[in-house]
Amino acid sequence: MANDLADALQQAGYQVEREYYVPTPGGFKPYRFVDVAALDPVTGQPVQFVQVGLQTKGGFPVIRESEAISDIFLARPDVPIDFVPYEP
Repeated sequence: MANDLADALQQAGYQVEREYYVPTPGGFKPYRFVDVAALDPVTGQPVQFVQVGLQTKGGFPVIRESEAISDIFLARPDVPIDFVPYEP
């Protein structure tokens, strides 16, 4: 799943980094790794984050993913973050 997303973002012209490090001071954890980051090809700065993970029966990210998304969003509110569910 994450590989397909990374390939699609690369084909769209972005640089792609898997497991992109994000410091998250004050979060549930002091740092996180975003599953896929789309980077501006000129500046190298992130323009989109994608977190891939499990979801509940109700369609929401499981707590582990919810906390990660929250930490990442609070640390980098300038970068949109999308959640993509997968089935194990």
